[in-house]
Parts: sequence; structure tokens; C-alpha cells
Amino acid sequence: MMKTAAAAAVGGALAVGAVPVVLSTMGFTGAGIAASSIAAKMMSAAAIANGGGVAAGSLVATLQSVGAAGLSMSSNILLGSTGSVFGALLWNKKKTPPALPTEPKAEGDQPRENVPHVEPPKPPLRTQSHEHIKLQEHIKAALGIMHQAKSQHSLPISQKERADIG
Repeated sequence: MMKTAAAAAVGGALAVGAVPVVLSTMGFTGAGIAASSIAAKMMSAAAIANGGGVAAGSLVATLQSVGAAGLSMSSNILLGSTGSVFGALLWNKKKTPPALPTEPKAEGDQPRENVPHVEPPKPPLRTQSHEHIKLQEHIKAALGIMHQAKSQHSLPISQKERADIG
């Protein structure tokens, strides 16, 4: 428990302390945007996109403000809380795979030889019922009747009718 609290404190302090370092490294300094930095390239792209100026409230303007004046107290509290949560979560993350579950042993359970598992015999397959066979015969007969009726009712088509159709 104490190690988790220590990890949370370290995570919070690291999150709050890293913001000024990262912003300064990017070029957002207290004296303004550093020349030839990532911040200068971001500012140039924002100015071109907005027709010559950086819009107030844009990402570049906000990062420059934080780089120059630092974060507000409420922002530091929020950032520290978030860093604390991540620090505690990362500390408690298990690095070893979980152990395989073990089977409970019954009383008098002794090691045995490998005995093949024998399945109980399966019941014999059922033959088709009389009703099922009769139903199949009726279906075949009905299909045969339908085929005969179709062939008897088709009328021959003359050459002229075929030419008209096709």
C-alpha cells in the first residue's frame, strides 16, 4: 500500500514537472518562441493558415502562454491528479503471468497410472420410420406428376413464333 502511494506521488510530481521541460524543449520559452524550433514551425503554419496571424485561443497561443507564465493552480492540480492515477496504475501492473489454477485434491487421491478414458457405448442408429419413408415416396410421386403435367401442357412453337420472341 505504501509503495502504491509513493508511486502515485512520483507520478503526480513527474506529470507537473514535465510540462515546463517539454514545452521549453519544443521552443515555448518564457522569453517567447525560440527561433528554428518546433514551436517556430507550429507558429509559422498557424500564421499561414490564418492569413498572417496566430488566432487567440489556438493551440500555439495556448502553449506559448503556458510556456511563458506556467500552468494555473487548478491546471497543476488536475495534471498532478492524473499523473498520480497513472503512477499508481503502472506500479500495480503485474509483470508476471497469472499462475495456472490447480485442481483440488480429494481425500485419498493418489497418483495413478495413465488409464485410458473409455466412453460409454453409443445407442445403435435408428432406422427410418415407416411414416418417413412413406412421406418420401409421396414427395417423389408428386414431383413426377408435376413434371408430367408441365411437359403435357407445353405447346410446340412454330418457327415464326420463335423468330418473334427472339
